[in-house]
Amino acid sequence: MGLLSGRGCVVTGAARGIGRAIAIQLGSHGARVAVGHSQNKAAADEVVREVKAAGGEAFALPANVQRPEEVTPAIASVAERFGSIDVLALETYADGTCSEASSTSTTDALRD
Repeated sequence: MGLLSGRGCVVTGAARGIGRAIAIQLGSHGARVAVGHSQNKAAADEVVREVKAAGGEAFALPANVQRPEEVTPAIASVAERFGSIDVLALETYADGTCSEASSTSTTDALRD
C-alpha cells in the first residue's frame, strides 16, 4: 500500500512537463489521479497509462482551467468518481506564468 493509496488527486496541465511528472509520481505512491488537460487528449491518455503502470489509478480530465464554466463540472466529476479531492496541483501556465484565473476558478470550484 502506497503513501497516497486511495487519495484523490487533481493535476492540471498534466499532459506534459512538470504536471506530467507530478501525476506519475503521485501514481507511484498509489494515488488516484485526474490527469487534467485542455487540448492534448492523446498526451493525457499516455500519462494515464504511465500513472497506472506506476501503480496508481487515473483518468484524463478535459478542462481549460482558465474558463470557470469548465472548472466546476470537471471538479465535480473528480469528486464524484474519487469521493474526495485530497491533493490539488495547479500546473497550468499561460504565456510562461501561472494564471491567476486558473488558480481562482479551481479553488472556487473546490469550495462549492
